[in-house]
This record gives sequence, structure tokens and C-alpha cells, in this order.
Amino acid sequence: MKSPIVMSGAALVPARLALASIASFWAVWLVLVTGRALVMDWPDQGGMLVRRLGMAAVGAALAWVIHLLLMRCACQRLALRATAAFTACIPAALLFAVLNSFVFYRWFPVPSVLPDLARWDEGAVLRTAVADGFVTWYFFFAAWAAFLLALGVVGEVRMAERARGEAEAAARDARLAMLRLQVDPHFLFNALNALS
Repeated sequence: MKSPIVMSGAALVPARLALASIASFWAVWLVLVTGRALVMDWPDQGGMLVRRLGMAAVGAALAWVIHLLLMRCACQRLALRATAAFTACIPAALLFAVLNSFVFYRWFPVPSVLPDLARWDEGAVLRTAVADGFVTWYFFFAAWAAFLLALGVVGEVRMAERARGEAEAAARDARLAMLRLQVDPHFLFNALNALS
């Protein structure tokens, strides 16, 4: 019987499952934000959807980088993995907030922000958008990272349960083999006595 090598957390989250979690988080965000834009009847729905799709791709790529980082510290204790994950979310959220603000406020401004840009200094509007966005995006990335860590812990528990079951089966087989060895000489002795 082969003894499994127990690794921790992120290593137990297969790449396919990590990608599915990333895609799911960003798809939910995309649906919610697009729904909000539709309900609020913002102009340029198509243009905003294209921008959001691009930003979702950037966000998914950043989440994948966080996953790869977690794979590097997969054998560490959960507290260390959680610290690494939540720390990695800081630059990811900041980069995403900056790109998102530039896409929606400077490079391809959406019609709904044009009054803000006309009324206030563009730099102040961008700084505010980045600061507000950073807080929002940090919690978004941290929620996904916590979900990924939870998937890893579930994988650890499953592996531990599987290893425990295999160990119990091996112990049971060893006890049965020992009993057989104890019974066999008595059977032979009794059979010889019956013959004589």
C-alpha cells in the first residue's frame, strides 16, 4: 500500500479548481456590475461592458498570480499561507484599482464620470477613485483568496481522512494476519492429535 504524501493548502487545490474559482468570482462581479449599470440606465452600456470584460481578464490574471504564489508556500502552516495570501492581495488590489481608474476615468472615460471630471481636478478624481477602489478590490481579492485557502483545507481534511482509512485497514489486515498465524499451529496440532 502506498502512503500518500500530505501537502498543505494550495497544493491540494488543483489548477482546474483554482481557475474555476477565479472565473466564478469574476463572472459574478461582471453580472452584478453590469446589472447595476442596466438598472441605473447608464449610457454607453456596450462600451462599459467591453471595459469591464477587459478589467475582469486583468483581475483574473492577478488572481492567478496570487494562486501561483500560494503554490510556492503550500507546505507551510495555514497561518503563514493566509498571511501570504492576504499580503499578496495588497499589490494586486492596488494595481487593479489604478488600472480600473485609468480605464474608466482617463483613457476611456465613461459618460457618467464626465461631469465629475469637468467639475473637479482630474488628478483628485483619479486619486479618489484609486483610493476607494483599492479598499473595494482588496476585499474582493481577499475574499477569493480566503475561498481558495478554504478549498485547500478541505483537500487537506480529505487526504487526512483517506490516509486514516488506509492506516486503519492496514492495522486490521495486520491483526487478522497475526490471528491466522496463531490459529494455524493449533489447527495443525489438533489435526495430528485426531489422526493418532
